[in-house]
Amino acid sequence: MTKARKQANYRRKIAYLFFIFLLINLVLKVMGISSLDTSSAINASQAFGMKVSFYLVPAVFLIMALFFARLSKSKAIEAHNIELGGSRW
Repeated sequence: MTKARKQANYRRKIAYLFFIFLLINLVLKVMGISSLDTSSAINASQAFGMKVSFYLVPAVFLIMALFFARLSKSKAIEAHNIELGGSRW
């Protein structure tokens, strides 16, 4: 197994991890454990932070998962080219 193949596998595992974090976050939101209720906020700034994090955290997990999935795919293509005997780089 080449170094590029190992890197591709590692990046794919990171992407899976971010997808799992996203799914856990969404399940918590659906079950009501993590809600958008801002009544416990002390001030307006804390309420704003709660609202932003409610939507931002899943978006960050999704973006990072897609980013690492794309990196994994490009590194796997590079590893395949190396294994065939020549790289286009």
